[in-house]
Amino acid sequence: MKHKTSWTTEQLHQLSQRFNHKIVKDNAGEFRWYNNINGTWQIHSIQVYENYSKPASFLEYWLVKWNEEYTDRIAMEYRQRRRRYKRLKRKVKITQTELIAELKQLYPEWTNQEIANDLNISLRTVQRYLDK
Repeated sequence: MKHKTSWTTEQLHQLSQRFNHKIVKDNAGEFRWYNNINGTWQIHSIQVYENYSKPASFLEYWLVKWNEEYTDRIAMEYRQRRRRYKRLKRKVKITQTELIAELKQLYPEWTNQEIANDLNISLRTVQRYLDK
């Protein structure tokens, strides 16, 4: 699936959160829209607004759109990982060492115990294969 925006998934997650946006009145009495990505506040829109309601309505609209895309991306990534997991489990010509390494790469958040439980082997066997 092609992404709708050029933001990375992490940046999109930050954009979809309201507290990472602010609309500020400048010295000229005009309003500017800022966003906070990776801890840096930057101008989001080069357009300058005469009143607060216009950028606020744009912000509300885009928060919904960014959240939709973020949710779609996370769901797509989950489906891709799940498909890869199923293909990996169906492989016949794969050693247990390779299988453990692939699972660790596919699910880095899994503990060694979770890998052992998934493969119906002992924890010590998983540790031994990962130490190689």
